[in-house]
Amino acid sequence: MGLVAMKVWIRRRPAGATYEVASYRSPRNSFLDYIWNLNSNTAYRQLWLLRQNLRQNGDPIEGVVLADGLMRYSEEGSTYIRKIKGVIQSNGLGRFDP
Repeated sequence: MGLVAMKVWIRRRPAGATYEVASYRSPRNSFLDYIWNLNSNTAYRQLWLLRQNLRQNGDPIEGVVLADGLMRYSEEGSTYIRKIKGVIQSNGLGRFDP
């Protein structure tokens, strides 16, 4: 899985296109935009609720758990969630969980 790429819906686009893909100057900028998108777009309300429930129950905030809230992030749905969990696990990214 490569760097994050996000579809961008714009008013002006090539004929027949329904979106463009955002480009970033650095991986950091890509990451920051991804996080902003997840925390500001109501399509990810399920993610917000998962995080809220973990906090209220005193459970650890873990990426592999929060990944379940990304069903609407990708057209791939549950396949995307499995990929994200695989990336987290295979790269030991859980060590960065708070």
